[in-house]
Amino acid sequence: MLLSDVYKGSFPLPIDFIPGATAAWGTRRLRRAYNGHPLEILRSSDSTAQDVPFSGDRLNLGVLTTFVGASTGTVRTLYDQSTAVTARPLTQTTAADQPVLVSSGTLLTTIGGQPSLSFDGTSQFLLNTASFSNYIANNAGTILVVFLVDAINTANANTYDNDAVWGDTQGFVGLHLHSTTPDARTFNFDTTDDKVTQTIVTSTPYVHIWRHGSGNLDSFLNTKTAATVASGNTGNLLQQIRMGKNFSTAFFDGHIPEMMMWNVALSDVQIHLLGASVAHHYGIPWS
Repeated sequence: MLLSDVYKGSFPLPIDFIPGATAAWGTRRLRRAYNGHPLEILRSSDSTAQDVPFSGDRLNLGVLTTFVGASTGTVRTLYDQSTAVTARPLTQTTAADQPVLVSSGTLLTTIGGQPSLSFDGTSQFLLNTASFSNYIANNAGTILVVFLVDAINTANANTYDNDAVWGDTQGFVGLHLHSTTPDARTFNFDTTDDKVTQTIVTSTPYVHIWRHGSGNLDSFLNTKTAATVASGNTGNLLQQIRMGKNFSTAFFDGHIPEMMMWNVALSDVQIHLLGASVAHHYGIPWS
């Protein structure tokens, strides 16, 4: 595939041209052969939940907004669209802790006009019970997330103690945010706090790719060019993933429309194709 095909819109969905994903959660279709629903929404007016289907490759906004009406719709489940034998959804059973997709009848389309989950930085997050070993290897993996930050609420010395766009339940891997600069910290813990630190701006959308392989931790932030630090095998993969929260009580304040994982370190060419296609969908510059 030529990179120009990505920009013409004649490309397959992300997991079709970068196969083998171990997880894929999002508000749009991420794999052509996926025939399930993208998410389950909870309506605040009567605490009724309903799966929301696709319309083509996009979320069916007609079904969503008709169901929620003038109330608030929170995401109770993000279904896994990957090719995994056993799909592993991200869930949150406590209504107050569920990220918001429709606020008092208004659909949240913060990133590129596309439906995006809103996390309040206080209590909202999604998680599942599968260990990280189902998603990445201790010496190799690739994780993509699209995000926009409203605010950063922590400035702790240990990377894993800060707000997490995504993280785990024991503090071994993640994408964390530090308020001082502010910056994003791509994180892997072998026996030390290995991190790539990059300045970010609030209210600006990003495509971020975390890659671990060949003894390095790479961070791609709206670019095919990696910022890199040496990092050995991840110290523990028994933990579970959280979207919007670190291992403790540091929450993400912002918006996320999609996230995907592979248990290999994707090549530079694959990173560029993947990043460019996802960025194009959301109108995010990629260079």
